[in-house]
Amino acid sequence: MKDIAENQTEQIKETAVSAEPDRETVTDSFPENISENREQEYENKDQAYDKPKPEVTDITAETVWQRMPKRLQDSHKGTFGKLLCVAGSTRYRGAAALCTEGALRGGCGIVTLASVEPVFASVQARLPECILLSCRPDQEGGISRENGDILLQELSQDYQALLMGPGMGNTADTKELVLQLVGNAACTVILDADALNAVAGTALPVPPDAGVIITPHPGEMARLCGCSIADVKAHREEIALSYAKENNCIVVLKEHRTLIASPQGELWRNTTGNSGLARGGSGDILAGMMASFAATGMAPLDAAICSVWLHGAAAERCSRRMSETVMLPHNIFFDLGKLFLEQGIQYPSPKALSEVRPEPSPVSGSSKGNGNNKMEEIQIRAAIPGDAPALLDIYRPYVEQTAITFEYEVPSPGEFVRRISNTLRRYPYLVAEQNGHILGYSYASPFKERRAYDWTVEMTIYIAQDARALGIGTALYSRMEEILQKMHIVNLEACIAYSEKEDKTLTNDSTRFHEALGYRTVGRFSQCGYKFGHWYDMIWMEKIIGEHRSPMPPVLGFNDVRELFSL
Repeated sequence: MKDIAENQTEQIKETAVSAEPDRETVTDSFPENISENREQEYENKDQAYDKPKPEVTDITAETVWQRMPKRLQDSHKGTFGKLLCVAGSTRYRGAAALCTEGALRGGCGIVTLASVEPVFASVQARLPECILLSCRPDQEGGISRENGDILLQELSQDYQALLMGPGMGNTADTKELVLQLVGNAACTVILDADALNAVAGTALPVPPDAGVIITPHPGEMARLCGCSIADVKAHREEIALSYAKENNCIVVLKEHRTLIASPQGELWRNTTGNSGLARGGSGDILAGMMASFAATGMAPLDAAICSVWLHGAAAERCSRRMSETVMLPHNIFFDLGKLFLEQGIQYPSPKALSEVRPEPSPVSGSSKGNGNNKMEEIQIRAAIPGDAPALLDIYRPYVEQTAITFEYEVPSPGEFVRRISNTLRRYPYLVAEQNGHILGYSYASPFKERRAYDWTVEMTIYIAQDARALGIGTALYSRMEEILQKMHIVNLEACIAYSEKEDKTLTNDSTRFHEALGYRTVGRFSQCGYKFGHWYDMIWMEKIIGEHRSPMPPVLGFNDVRELFSL
């Protein structure tokens, strides 16, 4: 993803959340064919804006999951639709990669990316599931207008949705190509980014047999309407509804608390998202997800509502494990998978989603019968010494049956009480509990006793064998990171047993789990642990959750911050 991220940062665009667009008017940049009458039309609406705001409905989790279709087991790739993504250019390769991945992760059965050859090198290695349709480049490295007939011929092959815009570049070729395709498409059309610039100043050519979704940020909305960004921000509801009705399209007006307006007068407001999305690439992923949902058969309005909410909800989860500062747009795919897993809605491609896996458990079997637990019923709290027997029940199988821990003997209850008490003097020790039953625990401990190591801790986590696939490990680590950041901890280290050849006593699920949460391997000791007649390696994995600066603030104790978390 380094190539994707580097290319994406070159593309200057406003994003879907709370980053403030420039407060400049954009009328000077309109194409010359915008009529004075149209500009005057929006100026004359000022009086209407003085009326009460239109009624807005908040999008909730219930709103979304009621609209998301279940995936039937008796199905094939054709069941879930075909999507054509026209995206990317020599300069903006990352945009094409991100929108295509968003489409694949959204569940579409067949995703075709139409772009220029230099883009494919960035996409093919990461996303072998997509089909590539090579296009002739224009003089600026974008998709030439000469490809119009070829793309229309491709669309005639039973495509359910067309996405245009991400990374195409704001060129004359882009404008002509977009207008040709949107005016002749017989499927749902999603216009994003540079495709919106292409239709600015013209009547949106919505064909009778197609639905159109546009995804402007305030600057793009201003160009579409012939007004200023300040006007858009001051009258978001009215402008979104007016444009949707006049152009017979769905308007997704992106900003903090994105609005979705329909031609029928419905107005929805998103309730998810955070500043972690305020960076290049977030909108590309959203556009891909939205187009994917439309291709699978969802109505355009439902596709817009569900994709916007899920995009933001995944970002919220991602920020809890990586922070809003460090997270990148592509990091939300892991969290998106978790959202779907908790609802029992599966993704289409195991290969494409290899990192979206249930919480690993090193030992098979079940002893408590809690497989139907749901995350919303689980509470995270601080451990107490009286939890020792329950925590021992979780830890015992790891000692007796696995090399996950290098301990040979199960500690006594008294020894476990001592460990809990000693940890709580300085560091957090948390348990995940449901109806009085503890399902997992995690704690931090000193990395080394030397004073210079104060800002570094070692992380430990154990999950009950029967509590897999509930997101408990992620929930525990997320809360741990929040607490440790308040304590001014910067480095998290995890010491993990590792084997080149996995067996019943040791899999590498723990390594994969930590990788999914942002840890990276920084060291390895060969054959340093002997258990069950075998030698095992040990690796160190590390995650940075703060800034290394000088001077550093003193490290606080757990008791200094626990009230902030009601623990």
